[in-house]
Amino acid sequence: MLEQIVAASAEGILLLDARDPNLRIIYANPAFQSLSGYSSVELEGTPWGSLHAGDGTSAESLRVRTAIGAAEPCQAMFPCFRKDGTTWIADVTIQPLPNSRGATEHFLVQHWPAGAHSEREPNVQVDLLQRALGQAKQKIVSLSQTDAVTGLLRYEHFLSFLKRELAIARRDNRPLALGFFEIVEFETYRLTFGANAADSCLRMIAAQIAGIFRRACDLCARHEETSFIVAVRGQNANEVRTLAARVAEKVRSLGLHNPRAQSGRYLVLRSLIVDASASEEAEALIARTKAEFTATRGVALRQPA
Repeated sequence: MLEQIVAASAEGILLLDARDPNLRIIYANPAFQSLSGYSSVELEGTPWGSLHAGDGTSAESLRVRTAIGAAEPCQAMFPCFRKDGTTWIADVTIQPLPNSRGATEHFLVQHWPAGAHSEREPNVQVDLLQRALGQAKQKIVSLSQTDAVTGLLRYEHFLSFLKRELAIARRDNRPLALGFFEIVEFETYRLTFGANAADSCLRMIAAQIAGIFRRACDLCARHEETSFIVAVRGQNANEVRTLAARVAEKVRSLGLHNPRAQSGRYLVLRSLIVDASASEEAEALIARTKAEFTATRGVALRQPA
């Protein structure tokens, strides 16, 4: 219901990644797509500043940069580009959205054509409601998209996001790598210690993967019972293998004892990292990665001595 409210809003709404120095766009509602002429695929992953006309030296631009740097709300008015090359004057309100720890992870940016709300006045109640709406929307989306045990994306949502990431990678002519991780002899661990301990183990390993692949454009998901899948835009397979080795080191430091395993005394991961080809679709890329992993059983990531 909240998603429908945002989608039906007459004001142009963007959600920006506050952790990205370029403030890349994560979401653009239909009203902003109509105002700018760009589609959601074209907007998502694009730096917000690339849509602004002018050289960025105006007093308004400076005030916006200062407010964003301090994670403070602000209002401004400046020209923006449309896809057809024309410009429009946007009346903009920027609102930081803090997470449960108080750190700003996103900015909510609302756009109106200049003059459409000329008599708009600050309203504390509306401001609080907008913040609560943003937090509630994030919570609802999170509950529907994440795996209950690991906190990572559900596979079906990973697949939909991967399609978007592939489109952005093709548009920007940038690499995208897919990584597949599997816990070796995890069923032995489950039989030894029980279901609760197994779920706790999955959460710990998932946390190590998410901690390494933590950029806004990195995707991490639980694939099947004992496997995980990641997608990394902007880096090739060799670069991602280095990150996979760091995951191995993190998991090694956990010292997850698997005394009845034939492969060793501790849980280990197997991994395979591949590059996406220029025209490869999401389903085909995942199928190829799984086939290669099955054929080779991946690379065993080292365990503690």
